[in-house]
Amino acid sequence: MFLPGMTETVTLRKATGETCEFEAMVQPTKIFTEDSNLPVEQGDAVERTLPNGTVETYVVVERGFRKGDYAIPDHYQMKVRKGGPARAKPPQPTTHIYNLTGTQARVNIQSDDRSINISSVTNEQLFTEIASAISEHVANKGQRTEMLDRLDALKQADAKTIGERYREFIGTAADHMTLLTPFLPALTALLVGMK
Repeated sequence: MFLPGMTETVTLRKATGETCEFEAMVQPTKIFTEDSNLPVEQGDAVERTLPNGTVETYVVVERGFRKGDYAIPDHYQMKVRKGGPARAKPPQPTTHIYNLTGTQARVNIQSDDRSINISSVTNEQLFTEIASAISEHVANKGQRTEMLDRLDALKQADAKTIGERYREFIGTAADHMTLLTPFLPALTALLVGMK
């Protein structure tokens, strides 16, 4: 040992998460160590545990490797500043996949959707599209027939019977709401418009 007082055990914490302990002498702006194999780099953190259990962190500003000569071995005289942790790992790329369906679909990220949809689909087009979706995607023949019958009854309903016909149609379609979700706003508008 070429410097007295190099008796503290401190921890080098690299940005990659690797750590290693080494003997050092810690000063406010410099840390000395005779461990010439220490993989220290600028931006790494050196942590020192105080007697009361708290941890001081120093950020390496310059690693300060010194080649030894006759009586002095190779060593580091790191220039440091008190501060936070080692450099954070670069964030990993994140992939987001959005599956959008239905007319006027949109994506709201960390925000409320306060937009208003105005649809220009006629009632005839609406019922034709719903019937087509039911015919294509409802595999059970009995369910498909019942849903199409209830849809036809809803289409023929007047202001007095539309509420009941709507409930009957939705009741038969309960197992297929994912299929009907894109059509519900238009159906609800139809229901409200006829009352």
